[in-house]
Amino acid sequence: MTRLRRIRSPFESVARLTLTLALSAASVSACKRGAAPEETDAPAEGEPAPAEGEPARSSAVESRPAECVDVEDCAGRGAQALAAGEVDAARRMLRWACGQGDGAACANLGNAMLSGAFGQVLPVDITRAYERGCAGGDASSCARAGVRVLEGTGVARDRERGHQLLSRSCELDDPDGCVYLGVLLLEGEGAPRDPARALSLFEKACSSGHAAACENAGIVLVQGAAGAADPRRGAERFRDACELGLASACFNLGVAYYKGQGVLRDFVRAGELMQAACDAGYSEACEPAEKVSRQARSRVPGANVQVGSMAIDGLRVRELECRLDQVGSLGALALAATLAKQKRALDRCAPKGDAATVYWRFDGSATRDVKIEGVDEGTARCVAKAMKRVKGTVPALCAAIVLIGDEAGADAAFKQRE
Repeated sequence: MTRLRRIRSPFESVARLTLTLALSAASVSACKRGAAPEETDAPAEGEPAPAEGEPARSSAVESRPAECVDVEDCAGRGAQALAAGEVDAARRMLRWACGQGDGAACANLGNAMLSGAFGQVLPVDITRAYERGCAGGDASSCARAGVRVLEGTGVARDRERGHQLLSRSCELDDPDGCVYLGVLLLEGEGAPRDPARALSLFEKACSSGHAAACENAGIVLVQGAAGAADPRRGAERFRDACELGLASACFNLGVAYYKGQGVLRDFVRAGELMQAACDAGYSEACEPAEKVSRQARSRVPGANVQVGSMAIDGLRVRELECRLDQVGSLGALALAATLAKQKRALDRCAPKGDAATVYWRFDGSATRDVKIEGVDEGTARCVAKAMKRVKGTVPALCAAIVLIGDEAGADAAFKQRE
């Protein structure tokens, strides 16, 4: 008969990385675990508990169940019976097939016990079923056994053995095992830190369509945790994970667009991605999405010059965006140079330091349509007056945050905006 695809339950304790709410920082954390079925230290009904130090019982029964003809048939029919809710028949066939070394049968047996389908079971029996599945070449069993051995679930905690099992799962192309092992290597848990290998494991799992692995790889690349930072590749991995439906990765990609890390800075796209993450249930994206979307609505439509930070002749400018004919760094420098001529006047507007959002239009040499936000009314009037004395060099429509007055005070005011 045709062999059934094995039944898979959600992987326990799959660890992955997430970017924090702050638009610049990243951290490592474990994802939320699903509700685990109850495991008990009491033996299953009718089965004696093994004595302390005694090897775990074999899952094999004395003879092949009458319902099936050979190992493969028992494994397939056992999975079919389990799906149909025929618990007793499933247990007989899966236990026998697992005892004969069928890895998929052991995986289904372990998953069924873990899900509670067979009632109360000993944690050691679940762990041993997965270990036998791993010995039988089942990649997911290696991963699950590795996690349980690392955590000491049903067996003595053994980090070296746990790493070996996870390594085997990854060698057998189980993406969950690769991700879990990658996080351990990144954190140096149970083995020396090896960020380069962690990244390679994340990339491997990502290539098989594992969303969390793609996001992990993106964060490592953006942070430069495994060598030189590579924001462009990092943004690509965030995009991969976002397209695979991982909401936190959509937020991370939004952060990349917001900061211009690896992609052209685009507040509109950043806001869209963050809002999509929020709508998908990633609550930490909701507040930044609202803020960034508000910024996007207020920025210069059709801007073709965007500079995150620059200083010229002592005047410091942040988030400069302009629409002008003379595109490029020279155009941006020319704009900043015209503003710098009014630095003293601007500094007098807020001696203790402030960060004013300024909108203006250069019409020939005249500065028109000046609007000031983010400061008190008196400071705004003063800044507007100074701006109107700026002599434009090229036609342009611009917006920027101008840091004025005391540097420390200006920096604090700008940081408060972020």
